[in-house]
Amino acid sequence: MEEHLEHDWHHLSTYTLVAALFFGTANVFLFVAPFIPPPADAEPYESLPYWTHAVVGWALFGLGALWWIVRFRGQKDFS
Repeated sequence: MEEHLEHDWHHLSTYTLVAALFFGTANVFLFVAPFIPPPADAEPYESLPYWTHAVVGWALFGLGALWWIVRFRGQKDFS
């Protein structure tokens, strides 16, 4: 393995890269899948769009991130 003395770390194995790529691909699928329309006879809601739960979930993540940014703005120490 090639050593990087400047940063005191070495290259990870190929298996680590494959695992990281698989994990990343799975996460992209989990992000995209809720926005793919279901078959016509399997509509989950009667009066709401099928993507409602995904949009609400991401909106909550966004609100949490916004709160985190506002709450800790200007702080250098997070303890």
